Amino acid sequence: MSVVVGWVGDDPSNLTGRQLGALERARLVVAPRRLHEVLGSLAPQATVIAYPTPITELVDLVHENPDVVVVASGDPGFFGISRVLADAGLDLEILPGPTTAAVAAARLGRSWEGASVVSFVGRDHDVALQVLDEVLAGDGPVIALLCPGQALVDLANAVAASGRRSWLAVALGTAEEVLDEAWQARSEAPRVPSLLWIDGALSRREVVHRMRGLDVFADRPRDSDGVFTSLEVRLVAVARLAPDRLPPGARVLEVGAGTGYVGLTLWRLRPDITIVQLEPRAERAARAREHARALGARVEVLEARVEEHAPEGDYDAAFVGGGGPRALRATLDRVRGGGRVVATFVDPGRAAVARELLGNLELIEVADASPVAPEGVRFVPRSPIFLAWR
Repeated sequence: MSVVVGWVGDDPSNLTGRQLGALERARLVVAPRRLHEVLGSLAPQATVIAYPTPITELVDLVHENPDVVVVASGDPGFFGISRVLADAGLDLEILPGPTTAAVAAARLGRSWEGASVVSFVGRDHDVALQVLDEVLAGDGPVIALLCPGQALVDLANAVAASGRRSWLAVALGTAEEVLDEAWQARSEAPRVPSLLWIDGALSRREVVHRMRGLDVFADRPRDSDGVFTSLEVRLVAVARLAPDRLPPGARVLEVGAGTGYVGLTLWRLRPDITIVQLEPRAERAARAREHARALGARVEVLEARVEEHAPEGDYDAAFVGGGGPRALRATLDRVRGGGRVVATFVDPGRAAVARELLGNLELIEVADASPVAPEGVRFVPRSPIFLAWR
């Protein structure tokens, strides 16, 4: 009888006693090349070989060597190698280990109760994508097992449309393990075992709770820090960032974030994006973090100036609400070529410099009605704001 060993990662401590015993007794082991070195000590009597290509040739190999041990790098019995062998009617003993779904959930501190698992391994890509769309219409978390080198554009679009948080889990159970929440910037999956974890949809109660926690569309937000957070300025600034044109999972930089309302307004419209807010003043940075937590937003607040932070070309768009032309120039270096950049100023001299750098400038003027006896009104102007953009 042939034995299939399910092994997530490459750490021998993850193997059960029965799995270790099967490897120790084996004379022939078929396994991914990345495991050959460690299998040299776990299967000292065995010849260790790689999977044949195409994988269907493994059926003939097992027919000829009925005592072979096959190491499955994923979840044995869920598509992949075990199904190929089982469909051929071979006599198998399957020794599973922890599933990749369970390991990913543990790493993320998530429950996978009610989760749907979709495999892109061993099946047609378009069929798997259709299944992914169907399960995303539900409420539970979704786990997608990926092929090495698989294109990620279709998955990024599907996840962006769902508005859910997601992580790419790469090389689980190895020293190179990575949980990447900014995975949408990748064009393809790594050449090692990986999966996509997609959070469950928020319940109606959670949505209501978060909306009550912070109203980013309020005319006068709580803990507001000045004219740049007025509703009119925020909405124009966010519109100039063109949220409908940002790529799925975009990274957006907010410089001089103050209490964070511009970025949070953008995030409410595009919850799939990641926003990094820079605010050098400790008190305001603390309030920005509090506001992000109240909304449950995917926002990282750093107590720093833009000149001290962020590698060049790391962002898809940026908003500059403080720091003047110097901060604007530093921000331009950190936005990928042609990415949207919006900046606000109260000083016309600085605004003129911004126009030279960005190409467009407008003046936002708002006046509030105030009663005048006996039945009239007058309009009291607020401080005008200059908004520059490219």
